[in-house]
Amino acid sequence: MPDVGAKEQQLSARRATQAGMLLAAMSVPKSFERTLMPRTSRDQGAITGLSMALTYAAGVAVQDLVENVASFFVQKGTDGEVDSAALRRATMVCDLGAIGAGFAVQRVFPEQRNESVGRAAARSGGWLLSAGATAGFASGFIEDALNSFDRTSRVDLRLRRAPVALIGGAALAGVVEYLRRRREARGELEGGDDAASEESSVAIGRSLAIGAGVTAALFGLAAAERTMATVTGQALKEGLPGGERLWRTAGHLAALGALGAVAYAGLDKVYQTVEGGTGKIEPAFDEPPDSPLVSGGPGSLVPWQTMGREGRRHVITPLRKTWITGVMGEKAVADPIRVFVGLDSARTEMERVNLAIAELERTGAFDRELLIAVSPTGTGYINYVAIESAEYFTLGNCATVTIQYSKRPSPLSLDRV
Repeated sequence: MPDVGAKEQQLSARRATQAGMLLAAMSVPKSFERTLMPRTSRDQGAITGLSMALTYAAGVAVQDLVENVASFFVQKGTDGEVDSAALRRATMVCDLGAIGAGFAVQRVFPEQRNESVGRAAARSGGWLLSAGATAGFASGFIEDALNSFDRTSRVDLRLRRAPVALIGGAALAGVVEYLRRRREARGELEGGDDAASEESSVAIGRSLAIGAGVTAALFGLAAAERTMATVTGQALKEGLPGGERLWRTAGHLAALGALGAVAYAGLDKVYQTVEGGTGKIEPAFDEPPDSPLVSGGPGSLVPWQTMGREGRRHVITPLRKTWITGVMGEKAVADPIRVFVGLDSARTEMERVNLAIAELERTGAFDRELLIAVSPTGTGYINYVAIESAEYFTLGNCATVTIQYSKRPSPLSLDRV
């Protein structure tokens, strides 16, 4: 691999940083998309910041790797160093190759049902390669254009020192976010609701302010990441073959790994907090039900303590025949049956299914006119309005069965059963 001078190393690191900044800034609108759970401003700031940090580190690592490959194809000049403009253009050519390679990987590994983690990771790697190389090509093109402008301008504007990738990416991300929010607002305001319009405008401003704040914080992240990559490269080149440029890429990968580890630790902490809350016994629901027709009651095969917060709420609040008769104006047929198997009620999925079947047989649920299999939310919550409606309209001649699959909210339960 050709050696490069200190100046070119700085320019190369700057281009990689610009590519990472552009990619990170462009990730902001995606982080604001609506999900199944509403988010507070603090939650949104954390999600946006984490998304930008990981995207930035990944973009820098990809672009640094592309520049390492490009350096193989550039000859040294008469001064013994690689020409800056030649390396930049070679890098842009390699960026185009990496973009094509990334798309090819995604085509080779299209999304499939029940696919393995390795297959999904390969496709995601292809997307990351294409995205990082695209950001690198855009940064190189902008740098070429600014260099050309500086050379032809009568005034030295020093545009090459401007963080144009970050500024341009942030501006474009802000425009995309603003337009997306406006479209959402128009969809919600089809009745001419002025209050909703005002609320939407406030949401737009708050979201963009959070994005701008996190973008500004990216300057500090960029400096820290560059320092870590440089220190790692200098340390590794002393005892291992290869130049500092090669090992600086290892520094970028180490930074990405460190950010990933922090993100994983933070997410694991969130999971523990959420799951701990769903298992607590509430004062209003601390006694098992007295009906043998619900799980957790007398003779139940499902231990009361293992049903989780939402399961205990569900089985302790069933309708009674007298209530159904009073509401419907007809004599109720029976007390409804409610079967609930918590995530802690049995070790495996199959054991929980067998426990649910045994509980249905114990309560006589198969003799009821209607048997409803209910899918709860991630925390085990069941829509009581839907269940009670069925119980009212069947005059109690029905049974419901629910198997909990997670202790987390639905958006955090995608890796569960």
